[in-house]
Amino acid sequence: DLLEARGISGAILEDPDARLPVRSALDLWHALIERSGDPALQLSAPTALPYGAYRVIEFLVGASVTVGDGVERFARFFRLISDAVVLSVERCDGGRVLRLETAAEKPVPPVYVDYVFAALVGRVRKHIRPQLRLQGVDLRRPTPSDPTPYTSCFLAPVRFGAPQDALRFDEAEWAAPTVEPDAALARVLEEHARTLAAGMAEGDTGF
Repeated sequence: DLLEARGISGAILEDPDARLPVRSALDLWHALIERSGDPALQLSAPTALPYGAYRVIEFLVGASVTVGDGVERFARFFRLISDAVVLSVERCDGGRVLRLETAAEKPVPPVYVDYVFAALVGRVRKHIRPQLRLQGVDLRRPTPSDPTPYTSCFLAPVRFGAPQDALRFDEAEWAAPTVEPDAALARVLEEHARTLAAGMAEGDTGF
């Protein structure tokens, strides 16, 4: 009934090329959180997704030789998931920072920031770098009444009320090897990802 109220059909959800409008996707997230009574649902939800749910991006990250290679590719091709959100990687304080903002350089709604970061970190730990250690997590959202789900999810210091939404990596972790690297496969997948991105229509800003 939550899907029907927003005009979202099962056929849309099964179509890998379909896009949900930003407002519909975010409204649905808030409705799910309200119904479940779990304010941190967006942190645990990614664990329910099977490996490969994000298709080429997920396999591309998995084939990368280092954690940094995988994270940079995730950021570079994130528009295959959403053109409304932009991820960028920068050097900062002896490490690397993965920042998240809208295409208009504005803050991303907190529920989606949480989801994207939890999905990336959780899937890296599960499939390519089980011992991944973050230097820290910066979140614009105010401190929740119970911050425990955040520290449990990221296993790193979490700074709420920060001026940006970002994941921080030290250089050693950024350069750490993945479990099953395949540089040749990564090159093929990257070319495929470029082709898919080039074929996207302008204005595809949904999820």
